[in-house]
Amino acid sequence: MLAWRKPISELVRCAPAAFESAGDETGHVETLPRGPPLDFLYDGRDSDCRATAMMPFIMERLHTNEGAHSRDRMIASAAVLLREKGLTATSFDEVIQHSDAPRGSIYHHFPNGKAELVEEAVRFAGSYIAGSIERAAADGDPVSAVRDFTAAWRTTLEGSDFKAGCPVVAVAVESHDDAPQLATAAAGAFSLWQSVLEGLLRARGVSAARARRLATTTVAAMEGAVVICRAQRDIQPLTDVSRELEDLLASALGNSGVKR
Repeated sequence: MLAWRKPISELVRCAPAAFESAGDETGHVETLPRGPPLDFLYDGRDSDCRATAMMPFIMERLHTNEGAHSRDRMIASAAVLLREKGLTATSFDEVIQHSDAPRGSIYHHFPNGKAELVEEAVRFAGSYIAGSIERAAADGDPVSAVRDFTAAWRTTLEGSDFKAGCPVVAVAVESHDDAPQLATAAAGAFSLWQSVLEGLLRARGVSAARARRLATTTVAAMEGAVVICRAQRDIQPLTDVSRELEDLLASALGNSGVKR
């Protein structure tokens, strides 16, 4: 088992803006995603806050640890498994094995079953990614946010041999009538990402109507590019979409050109 590389206090300091500071003195958070990020979310490459927050799916570096609450570990593990296996193929048994949580704890923490766990995982992933977008645009530049977010997706796709996608998309395309809350949670995540991008654009003087359209276009294009990359096992669709989005946003902002 790998040792911890970063304490909860530092991760709280580096937390994406989408998280609110909440929790007890041990850093434990009962309800996700409103509290600080989980203490086992670490990208393993460096200690820079920006780099850590920029990994949209930093959960892939999850390590089990007795100090991390079993409920938190299961939520993060569910997000990891959803992005690779999808909703139907992700089982309680796999979540328990991946998170190293006590077998008897899953129904204790999620009495309403798999749908409750998946809903929490989608909410967690949605808020974490929104925070990553905000961190990527720390200088207020939406173009930089798209560029940095693309770089993070490139790392995720290539690092997983194109097996890992977006857990929110995975749930959105498989939601069933018997669990409508899953589609609602996915819709909320997409809306959150759009709102973050819209806010960045409006802060730079783009009209409300166009900022909304551009934000929707950006989210839809990026998510679609990730799906195509996985299907074709090629990063080029993401590169192409990112460059077009950068030009589109730069034009909307009145920039004469985008430096690559």
